[in-house]
Formats: sequence, structure tokens, C-alpha cells
Amino acid sequence: MFKRFCLILSLAISMVLLAYLVSSASICDSVVSTLTKCKAVAVDNNDNIYAGFYQGGAYLSVIYKSTDGAATWDTVWSGQGRYFHTIFTASNNYVYAGQYKSPSIIRSTDGGATWDTCLSFKDDSSYLWQMAEDTLGNLFIGEYSLTIASLHRATIWKSTDDGATWDTIYHNPDILHIHSVAVDTYTNYLYATTDVATTSEKDKCVFLRSTNAGSTWDTIGTGQQGRYTGIEFSSNYRILADDYTSGDDSDIFITDDDSTFISVYTYYHGWFRVIRRIGDSYYAGVMLSNVASAKLYLLVSYDEGQHWSIAKNYNVGYNGAILHIASRPIDGWVYYTYVDPDHPGGQLRKFKETNDVKDESEGREKPSEFALFQNYPNPFNQSTKIEFTLARSGFVSLNIYDILGRKVRTLVSEHVSSGYKSVLWDGRNDAGNDVASGIYFYQLKVENLASGGVGDFTETKKLVLLK
Repeated sequence: MFKRFCLILSLAISMVLLAYLVSSASICDSVVSTLTKCKAVAVDNNDNIYAGFYQGGAYLSVIYKSTDGAATWDTVWSGQGRYFHTIFTASNNYVYAGQYKSPSIIRSTDGGATWDTCLSFKDDSSYLWQMAEDTLGNLFIGEYSLTIASLHRATIWKSTDDGATWDTIYHNPDILHIHSVAVDTYTNYLYATTDVATTSEKDKCVFLRSTNAGSTWDTIGTGQQGRYTGIEFSSNYRILADDYTSGDDSDIFITDDDSTFISVYTYYHGWFRVIRRIGDSYYAGVMLSNVASAKLYLLVSYDEGQHWSIAKNYNVGYNGAILHIASRPIDGWVYYTYVDPDHPGGQLRKFKETNDVKDESEGREKPSEFALFQNYPNPFNQSTKIEFTLARSGFVSLNIYDILGRKVRTLVSEHVSSGYKSVLWDGRNDAGNDVASGIYFYQLKVENLASGGVGDFTETKKLVLLK
């Protein structure tokens, strides 16, 4: 009890400090390729990008490879089948891929030049859901079964020879499938979670841990604590994303002892699909339920998962999802696959954190109110500075509109800490083109996530561009 109290107290104290500590980095986001229907992406240690595309029609699937940051693509595999659900790159740069509703997993040991089938599940209704690798090079696969009648439910496989052979290290016929499999590289412990066919069976779910690469297993959570869809790790915490804690709501939990689970973020109208550590940042992507008021977010945490903020708001209603996230350290871009009602087959996108919002709070007392100030200079020719104050942190939108009310530029769309802030507008639109001289309006909107996204503050001012 004392340990639990200390963890909760630590989170409460750091929440108070969050307004001063949350980064003001913004997200530069764009579509990577016009190639359609992409749901899987991975990056190897040589910064090569692998993406699985589904051409539809005669069920033709393709794996593309890019060696130049997605500027150009080469086909490295093509064949019949559904879309690729998962692509995984190991530490030795071997590539593994599994298609939806396909029991076979393919492997390339030479950068995509040749491929072989390294594992075939015993049931045609099973397919690759997640893969993981420990610090000794052992590979682990979580098998996902689609049907209740499957004879090979909830199975975890292990390979000690780069996928040449596989052994079953866990099997539970009472549970439908493995929901997640992950390795804590700080301890080399293996973790896995399960899922069931219906929520009425969720008490059967288990959260598993193995301290010896799958030889034996401990059950460290049951019921809802067995349905985590994503697991990541820091030096202090296990960070766990779940689906449907209650009703349509889901949570991100952290634990430092595998027994006390603390909710640090609640998402409404959907569930978490993926959570990924990139450098010192943690990103979580969601999958929306069929609720028109739901919003698709990419979340970010800079403090080992203790606090989360919205890095990107896609303004998408129901049926959206972020499926896979992979980073390319050489250029700082993060690649991810994204689904929305306009792209039901998936889309490959990328983002990079930028620092467009300047903090000017040093040596000044914390502001007591929200305010938007007149830009300077005004009128302006090349660029103008827009200043605003935030009495507390929140999700900030700062947009430029033309005289007809059409948005021409998004300057800020991110979580911003409290204080005195400024941003520059260079007279360009979101496409990077110069806009015409004339009257424009800039609008600041601050949302308080704790109140369910209700607008706290909105103010609009006029500016003039002269060329």
C-alpha cells in the first residue's frame, strides 16, 4: 500500500509541474506516397523503409523498399494475398512479414532480394499479429486467431535461429488470440497479453510475464489487465495501452512493479492500437469506435509515459486508426500507417517534431489569463509575429483565415505549456505557397482536455499583408 501511495503521490506532484515541463514541439505531418492501401511499415538499422501495400482487385499485395527516405520505392516482393498486417525488422536487418488472413510468415535475409516462408500456422484462420526480439536475438511471435472454432488459439512462438525453426512456448485453448508480445530490453523479460471473442469472456484474459525467454510464465494480471493492446518500456515503468476499460473508454496505464497499475490517460470512444518508444519520446495511436463525436489523436509523452498530450489532431470522426509506427533516426522522420473514412485501405504518412512555438516566459510571472495580441508588424510584408499567453497548458490551435473564412495556414496544432508564447507567419499557406496581399484573420483556440475537449478560450484578430 505504501508503494502504491508513493507512486500516486509522485504522479500527482509531476502533474502540477507538467505545465512547465511539457515540450512545445509541434508535428510536421505529410503523406509519404500516393501508393494506396498501406497498413504496415518498418525501418531497419540501415534506415531502409519497408512498406506493405495492397493493390486490391485480384488480391495482389506488394512490399516496397526505400533506401532514400521514401523519395523512391522498389518492389521487393509481390504476390497473391490480403494486405500485410505486420512487417518486422530484426536487429540483424532480417525482414519478416505477415498478411491478414494468411497463416504463412515470409522472411528475407538479404534486404528483400529473396524471400522464403519461415513459419506456417496450423490454422488458416490465424495470422501474424506482433513480433518481438530480445537482447539475445531470440524472436517471438504472437499468433492471432480469427475464429472461435480455431484449433490453435492463443499461441506464442519462439525462434533461436533467426526464424529458420520455431517452437511453441505458450498455448491456451480457452483464449482466442495473443493481443501483444513485447520484450523489456532493460530486463530482457518477455511480456504478452491475450484477448477473447466477446467482452463477456474478458475475465479469461491474462497478462503474462516470462523471465526466462518463455520457458516458464507468470500470470501478473487477469481480466481487463490481460487485454493490453500495446506494451512499451522505460527504465522505471512498463507502459500499457488497453482497449475498452469500460464501455467505449480506454486507458494508458503504467506500473513499476507489475502489480500496481495506475491509469495516466483516458481516451473516449475508442481504444489504443499501438504504442511505440522513439528516442526519449513515447507515441500512442488510437482506433476509433463508430461514434461520430470521436476524434483521432496521436498522443505523445516526454516523461516515460507519466503524462500524455495530443501531438496531432486529425479531425476525423469514426472509423479512423493509427496502426503501426516506425522511426528513421538518420533524418528524424517517423513513419506510420493511418486509416480514416477516406482511406479505408490505409495510407503511409510521416511526421517530424518541429519547434515553431517560441517560449518567452523566462523572467516573467506565470500569466493569469488567456490572451491573443495584435500581430507585429501590421501591416507586414515578409513575416509577422503573433504573441499569446496561456494561463494553463492545453491543446492550442492557431490558424490563419482569408476574408471568406477559408483556412489558409495552420500555425499551431498541439499541446502547449502555459506561459508567454509567440509564433511567426511568413505569409505562406499550408502548401508552402505565397498568399495574395489582403486582409486575413488569425484565430487562437485553447481546449481543455480534462473537460472533454470543450473550448476554453477563442479569440480572433485581423491582420493585413501588403506586398
